[in-house]
Amino acid sequence: MSGVTSPEGYRISVARSEIDIEALTPRGVMRGVYALEDLFRLRKGPFIKTASFARNCRFQRRITREVDVSGIHRGDTSLPFAYTDGLLRRISHSGFNGLWVWVNTEEVTLESKIFPELNDPEAAVRLARLDDLTRRARRYGIDIYAYFATGGYHRHLPESFFENHPEVRGYGWGPPMCTSTTSVRRYYTETRGYSLSPCTTGESLIVIYDSEGFWYCGNSKQSLDQCPRCSHRTQQEVAAEILTTLDDAVHKFGGPDKDMIAENYNMESQWVLKLLAYASPRT
Repeated sequence: MSGVTSPEGYRISVARSEIDIEALTPRGVMRGVYALEDLFRLRKGPFIKTASFARNCRFQRRITREVDVSGIHRGDTSLPFAYTDGLLRRISHSGFNGLWVWVNTEEVTLESKIFPELNDPEAAVRLARLDDLTRRARRYGIDIYAYFATGGYHRHLPESFFENHPEVRGYGWGPPMCTSTTSVRRYYTETRGYSLSPCTTGESLIVIYDSEGFWYCGNSKQSLDQCPRCSHRTQQEVAAEILTTLDDAVHKFGGPDKDMIAENYNMESQWVLKLLAYASPRT
């Protein structure tokens, strides 16, 4: 249709006897209905000039979250979400199509075959809560973006864990697990599978890899140099390996329509710039 070039774009055609809304997707039709409602409110009544116009969204992803008390969001899945259907409707009508939700790795470890001692008895409840939000949000054209965090945001891994698995001890805050170890990467793949399995709706993923959030030896050069497994590698090599692991897990369990967003804080870091050469075309 003329002028509509994006998934959430729409065309509104107003004649004397009818109003047509056309789009390429159901979300586009929804955006067209919102626009028509706004025009009626602007004119303070159900009337509008005869015309035909098309609109397309400038940005593909428009992500927000509800207002909360600082710090509470670090345990998002451990409490009932504040997102009522009414709030989701208002967020959607305001133009957003994504919600940022904090997900701690250790809080959603369920029936791990790799590190069973990390299983959390409340993981099933948290995953069900996340799946419910994902399903309800999708009705309003909103996708969930899980901010994947590890380690001390919820609880540090106990020393007893590293005593049992000395080969996975990483360096940095926590300490974290070392992603240069195959079993650790398998664990993170396994963890992503819990909330991206066929029985759930699934969500996209956001990872901060250069400073905080997702803790591993590659967060800093100092931590990298301390690790006997990572010290012979570059930060970009270590980062690329775990980001590729997570990207593969997102698309394996969630499907091709899910996003894997690798976020950094400092674009001036030379190693971050070098990492771009490792980026997958789909991320």
